[in-house]
Amino acid sequence: MNSQQEHNLSQAFSKSKKQDKRYPHVVNVENGRLMPNTPKLREHKLYRVYAGPKDATTEERLAWIKGLMARSPIKVVNSAEETFDIAKAGGEELVAFALEHFGAALDGTKPVAVLRRELAGLAGLPTQEVPVVGGILASEPSLT
Repeated sequence: MNSQQEHNLSQAFSKSKKQDKRYPHVVNVENGRLMPNTPKLREHKLYRVYAGPKDATTEERLAWIKGLMARSPIKVVNSAEETFDIAKAGGEELVAFALEHFGAALDGTKPVAVLRRELAGLAGLPTQEVPVVGGILASEPSLT
């Protein structure tokens, strides 16, 4: 193994152990225990991304979880290099992105084209520049 391969392996290992900065904790849905938000724990079926106060009591975290179960889980992108493309995203992804980046709760029952238009408005893009063709947004102009 040469030094470049060692470096690549080290980088891949450190990414798998890296704690998310925006949402640093995940919470256990059964007992309210907080753990670091790493990619492996984020995928575990008993943990959800925790956006509440970290100094909350166990009872407060469990109450937060009960409210969370009524919503879909927050999806966190693992890599900073990945960009979000409004034209390719589905309804759930658009709702999660709007909540995470703009703090706006979009109605997930609306058609995807309407959600894309609303998200473009939140992003400060004029909605007339977001044409709808056949019920979906045209890929031109690029919204990323």
